[in-house]
Amino acid sequence: MRRWFLGLILLLGVVIPFPSVARGANDFGSPQPGRYVYDRAAVLTPAEITDLERRAAAINQVGAPIVVYLRLHDASFEETVADARALMDAWSIQSAPGARDGVVLLFNLQPNDPRHGHFAIVAGEAHVRSGVLSQRELDRIAAEMLPALREGRLAAGIAVGLDAIHRNLTVGPPPQQRNWFQRMADTLAHQNLNLIWFVATVAVLAWGAVLWMRIPRPARRSPPLATTEPPSDLSPALAGALVQGRVIFDLMIATFFDLARRGALSLQPVPETLPSRSRAPVHRKFPDAAAEPLVHIALRDPQVVQSDFERVVWDSLKPLAGQMPVAVQALRSALWENWPRAQQAIRAELIRRGWFDPNIRRQRIAFLIPGVIGLLLGILALAVFLLAETPSGGIGVLALLPSGLLWLVVADSLHETTSQGKEEAMRWHGFVRGVKQATRQRIATLDLDRLLPYAIALGIRKDLDVHLRTAHLRGYVPIWLENDQSLSDNGGDLLLYEFWKTVERTLLSGSSSRTSDTSGDGGGASSGSAASGGSF
Repeated sequence: MRRWFLGLILLLGVVIPFPSVARGANDFGSPQPGRYVYDRAAVLTPAEITDLERRAAAINQVGAPIVVYLRLHDASFEETVADARALMDAWSIQSAPGARDGVVLLFNLQPNDPRHGHFAIVAGEAHVRSGVLSQRELDRIAAEMLPALREGRLAAGIAVGLDAIHRNLTVGPPPQQRNWFQRMADTLAHQNLNLIWFVATVAVLAWGAVLWMRIPRPARRSPPLATTEPPSDLSPALAGALVQGRVIFDLMIATFFDLARRGALSLQPVPETLPSRSRAPVHRKFPDAAAEPLVHIALRDPQVVQSDFERVVWDSLKPLAGQMPVAVQALRSALWENWPRAQQAIRAELIRRGWFDPNIRRQRIAFLIPGVIGLLLGILALAVFLLAETPSGGIGVLALLPSGLLWLVVADSLHETTSQGKEEAMRWHGFVRGVKQATRQRIATLDLDRLLPYAIALGIRKDLDVHLRTAHLRGYVPIWLENDQSLSDNGGDLLLYEFWKTVERTLLSGSSSRTSDTSGDGGGASSGSAASGGSF
C-alpha cells in the first residue's frame, strides 16, 4: 500500500509541472486594479516603481490604459513584440471593449544579465490612426529610450518612454524635423514664384512652338476625290505606313493577307476545330488543342514575293508550313518574332523613296527636351506647393505640367512622313474616304479580296465588317482561304465569317488582365496596433 502511495506521489511530481510548461512564457498572471508597473524580474527598487507608477497613472488619466511589464525571459525582439501584443489581448488593455486605445511596454530581460534584453512598445489602433502614437512616433520614442537602457539604467529608460508617451497624448507629437528638400521648398516659397513659373512656362511653350513652326508641310491642295479603287499599285504595307505616318505591326498582317491574295500562300482551317452556332467550340479530332481554330498554312509560289519586307513574312511562315495544323496564335507569334526585321525593311523602303524622314528620331528628341524640362519644373512646382510651410506658386503646377506634357505628346505623335510622303499619302486618304463612304451603302459592290489587306494596313478593317458578313451569307469565300466542301457541311457559309473574326481578333487584337487583392483585419485589443522597440 505504501509503495502505491509513493508511486502516485512520484507520478504527480512528474506530471503536475507540465501544465505550466505548456502555457509557456506567456503566463502573465492576472492584472491588479490601479497597478501599472509589474516588475516580475525584481530589477527595480521600490522608489523607482513608485516613480514609474506615478508617470503611468498620468497616462492612464488622459485616456490611455497602460501597463509596464518586466520579466526574465530569453527571447528575440520579434518574440518580444508578439509577447507585448499577447499581453494586451490577455489583459484586454483598453478603456472599453473595442476601443483599442491601450499601451504596453514589455521587457524580456536576459536571465543571466537582467539589465539587458529586448523591449517592445505597442500602441492600440486608436492611437495609431490618430497619429498620436503612429509607427514613426513609436520608433522615435524607442530611440530616445535606448541610450539609458543600454547603460543598464532601466528605470531611467522607462521614465523617458512614459514621459514621451504622455507628452504625445496631451500636447501632440513634436514637429517633424524638415529635411533638406523641404527646407529648399521653404526657401523657394519665399521668392516670387508665380512670376518665375510664368516665365518658365512661356519659355517652354515658345521653345516647342519654334520647333513646331520648323516642321515642313506640304502645300495646301483640294481634297482628293473619294474612290474605292487603290490609286496605285503600291503595296498595302507602304500605303498604310504613309497614311498612318508610322510603321506598325498591322502592316505585317496586311502583307500576309496580300501575299495570300496574290497566290503566294494559302490558309485552310481544320473543319473539326471551327465553332458551331449550335455548340461550344470543342475540338473533336484535336481534343488537346486550344479552344481556337487550327489552320494549315501552305507556301505556294515564292516568285510572287517581291520586296524585302514580303520576304521577311515569307520566311516567318516556313517553320509553320506543312502537313501539321497550327493554332492562329502560333501564326501571330511567328510574325511577331520577325516583326523588327519587317519593320526595318518597310522603313528602309520608304526612306529610299523619299517618303520617310531618316532623321525623325532627332526631331522627336528636339521636342522631348522642352517637354522633359517643363515636366521636371512642374514636378518641382508641385513639390514646393505641397511641402513648403507657406504654399505658393500654384501657377507652376497649373501651367508647367500641361506645357511639358504637351510637347511630350507631340514628340510621340510626330509622323515620319516627309513633305513628299504626305503628298503621296493624300491620294490614299481619298481611297480611305471612298471606302468608308461605300461601306455605309450596303448595296455598293466592293472587291473584298483586294480591299481587305489595304483595310488592315489603313486602319479601316472594321468598316468592312458588315460587307464581309453579308458577302459570306451570299456564299463568298475569300481568295486567301483554301476552302473545301467540308466547311459548308460543318455549319454553312456564315461559319467562314466566324472563322475570319476569330483570326482577326487573334492577329490584330491584344488582351490585358488585372489582378486585385483584398485583406481584412480583426481581433482583440492589439488588433491594428503598431509596435516598436529594440535590443539593449
